[in-house]
Amino acid sequence: MQIFFNAADLAIVGNFSGTRATAAVGATGSFIYLIVYTVMGLSNGANVVLARAVGAKESDKTSKIVHTAMTFSVFAGIVVAIIVALISPFAMDITKCPIDAKEMAIDYLTIYFAGAPAIFVYNFGSAILSISLFLLYRVSCNFDKLFPLSVTGQAFTRPYLFSVTGKKLYRIGNGVYIAVFVI
Repeated sequence: MQIFFNAADLAIVGNFSGTRATAAVGATGSFIYLIVYTVMGLSNGANVVLARAVGAKESDKTSKIVHTAMTFSVFAGIVVAIIVALISPFAMDITKCPIDAKEMAIDYLTIYFAGAPAIFVYNFGSAILSISLFLLYRVSCNFDKLFPLSVTGQAFTRPYLFSVTGKKLYRIGNGVYIAVFVI
């Protein structure tokens, strides 16, 4: 979903702006993917550690893991935002960004990663919530009873649940709910 934002920006800029702007957004893609996928990997690691603690029924350890992961996500997001602002010119040199689009690419990266704390909190929060939702699912044994999470997707996609579009809309609805709930 997060990578989709860069792709959507590229499509919009490609339709409404010139070639310099399109080149600037396109040149940032690999750098953005590198950081976003790294964050997703870190959050999956937190998910695994949390799952082990939950499985072992260690509630004190579970609480510490959740608080540590969320604190880490905020501070790491702030640090990444600052680092990206500082190394953007160097990163655009490495990716061979066209010289006439370099300034726009640096601005785009700076703006994109100003939201790094929110990106980190979303990823770590989703990892934590997925454990909670798994436990709810396991207890209820019925996916449709997963309180509001299921409702967001069901309300809009119930008629299309078995189509490809319906599944995508269902995932988007659930992702929006998790993002709002986490933040």
